[in-house]
Amino acid sequence: MAEPRDHILMTLAIKPKGKLVDLEHIREKVSRDSRREFSEKEVLDLLRELMEEELVEEREGNYALTERGREYFERRWREIGKELNQDYLKVYRAKRYYPVVAPTLLEFCRGRWVSVFRLFTGRAWLQRKMGPRYITIQSSSDLQKWLDLHG
Repeated sequence: MAEPRDHILMTLAIKPKGKLVDLEHIREKVSRDSRREFSEKEVLDLLRELMEEELVEEREGNYALTERGREYFERRWREIGKELNQDYLKVYRAKRYYPVVAPTLLEFCRGRWVSVFRLFTGRAWLQRKMGPRYITIQSSSDLQKWLDLHG
């Protein structure tokens, strides 16, 4: 069964490695995904537990998943995946999948106009332009940029 700490790990796992996330953002997401309101103190207590297990690190009041935390979550989500935020899980899995297929994807899409599937909790849409310019993928880093934007 997914626990509130799993929702914290999920929230941090979809962020780029080393990306620091503030307490309020984590509190909002764990409250939404656990379907109950969490106080700042409750979230801090959960984060302290995760830090004691070396799954999360804290810097100046912001939090990120450690490498150990990423390895742990890669195993854990397979046990509780159906109980996690399904939109976040899709983003997480895409971020694991696209780096593997990027060379082939770039072979066919480099320099061409593409649509990006944008996915946030409860909202999804295809996007063809960023401002007045059509979206193109030139490199693996372009692909990663869109994944980091939940693309």
